[in-house]
Amino acid sequence: MNNLIERIKNSSLRAEDRGEALILLAYEGEKQAVLDIVEEVKTYPEPYIRAALAQALGIIGGAKAYEQLVEFTNDSELYVRCDAILGVAQTKDQRAVSYLLGLYDKTGYEERKRILNAFEQLADPTTIDFLTEVSNSDDKELAEIAKDALDVFK
Repeated sequence: MNNLIERIKNSSLRAEDRGEALILLAYEGEKQAVLDIVEEVKTYPEPYIRAALAQALGIIGGAKAYEQLVEFTNDSELYVRCDAILGVAQTKDQRAVSYLLGLYDKTGYEERKRILNAFEQLADPTTIDFLTEVSNSDDKELAEIAKDALDVFK
């Protein structure tokens, strides 16, 4: 664990290597270690590392991870926001569905696609009406993603 934390903090390493170390820390079940490093890592200028942190938070799950991920849905970088949206779903927090439903109309196109993917991951029946509405929309790409999400209920 200490070796992974050293890699994350080592600014001379490539952002990709530091991000991989974050994700490995989460996969190793080091929930508290990930939570302990959030405040420092979320200020890093490299978006790849912030996106990796969003992925790591999704992996560890829980209420604290959820709250951090909600913050990341407002990041300046698109792919950090997209990873945060998927992470929100991964946490399985009971607030995830209502948060993502509220976020849908306030976001851009790519984020909307990720929200629909997140609903597929969550497989929460409370999203069926929303997904049905989107599946009947004029936007073919969003409609297709919504239909795929609805398939989990068949």
